[in-house]
Amino acid sequence: MGPVRALLLLTTRSPAPSQRPGPRPRRPGRSLSPPVRLPETTVELGIISLSDLQTDPATGKPHDSGRRTREIVSYAVAAVQAGLDVFGLGEHHSRDFAVANPAVPLAAIAQATARIRLASAVSVLSTADPVRLHQDFASLDLISEGRTEIIAGRSAFVEAFRLFGVGLEDYDDVFAEKLRLLLARWTAKPSLVAPLLFRDQPAS
Repeated sequence: MGPVRALLLLTTRSPAPSQRPGPRPRRPGRSLSPPVRLPETTVELGIISLSDLQTDPATGKPHDSGRRTREIVSYAVAAVQAGLDVFGLGEHHSRDFAVANPAVPLAAIAQATARIRLASAVSVLSTADPVRLHQDFASLDLISEGRTEIIAGRSAFVEAFRLFGVGLEDYDDVFAEKLRLLLARWTAKPSLVAPLLFRDQPAS
């Protein structure tokens, strides 16, 4: 079984009123500052797989991509059993990784789970078609009953830029424009995009 690289997403929860310390005794001649109220937050734990293919020490050959992908689905099921809140899956475009489109394995995970949120980690927006990315994850969101999240990023690898013909000299401008287009999908008119993106709109 190949390794899973993990990321813990931590916030803090302020103590319940019954657990908060009482006011300190007031000293003579000293005024008390008003109490500070901390925002109520939650703790969430998530795990990420980059889908990297490790070398089998017995054979010296990389693990099989199909087996690795099926293992990732089983890792997500194990994450649910462990009580984690988020499962993220990376996107890569080289022979060193098993997953190029996170939405496909995440759809299999959606069918095998019922609670955990499913996220790309990350979707390489700089080399993607933002409308197609939105449509892929809108379909996944329907399958998972609203458990889908897109984490859009730029990628730390250059393979995708060469593969999709995006110049590295346009790195920042391309990302900014595609992010604008992706965010625009959330407010687009139904006539401009596929009907499946809008749950309250019947398919034409």
